[in-house]
Amino acid sequence: GQYEQAIACVERALVYYRVIGDENGVARALHTGAFASWVGGDLGAANRYLAECLPRARAVGDPEAIAATLLNLGATAFYGGDTERARRLLDDALERYQMISFDEGVAWVRNMLGLVELRAGRDESARAHLVSSLGVHRRLGDRWRTASVLEALAEALRRTGSSRMAAVLLGAAGAVRAAIGAPVPAVERTDWERTYGALQAELGEDDLLAAITEGHDRELDGILASDPKIGRSFTTTSAQP
Repeated sequence: GQYEQAIACVERALVYYRVIGDENGVARALHTGAFASWVGGDLGAANRYLAECLPRARAVGDPEAIAATLLNLGATAFYGGDTERARRLLDDALERYQMISFDEGVAWVRNMLGLVELRAGRDESARAHLVSSLGVHRRLGDRWRTASVLEALAEALRRTGSSRMAAVLLGAAGAVRAAIGAPVPAVERTDWERTYGALQAELGEDDLLAAITEGHDRELDGILASDPKIGRSFTTTSAQP
């Protein structure tokens, strides 16, 4: 969560890459700057990086960098409120990641598409995207992204009548964050607070804290397997992106 420090490192790297004429390095540093910016909540800075990043990624012909830039453009569009543009960009990124069999990218896009579906009120579709994303991120060992997907999945479950399980997932995500020392990303904080507030109203403070504690203390595999809205789909999607 040290976004300013991350951006400072990116800016130093950009200077070096430009001096030595490493176009691929410039493109990847711009992508990293964009990512650090939107995750940190600075969408304007993210779009400035991306405006230069996409043509450079295309010029060097790096398919992973092109897909990653489209993913970041989709994320900034989503958090900027333009969900239709976000969906188009994310669909494009998903197709490109699938073409090069880059599972981490596929999982990231499905995470973002799940958020798009949540915002549109398509809760079951959101859950399917998020469960798929969760399975791949866990298989790859990405605990940081696992926590964020769990928090988004909690909101999807809350909306479909599973408030207690949603609170358990918030607790499980909190346990992951405590283990790796990573806060909720700044750009996701408002959604996290909205989910927490809704669960507080639905469950009451005591039951909410009890469910969060349960999620914090239990093994994640057991939590996921115990819920009928997750368990079966999780076991059939976690192995494939």
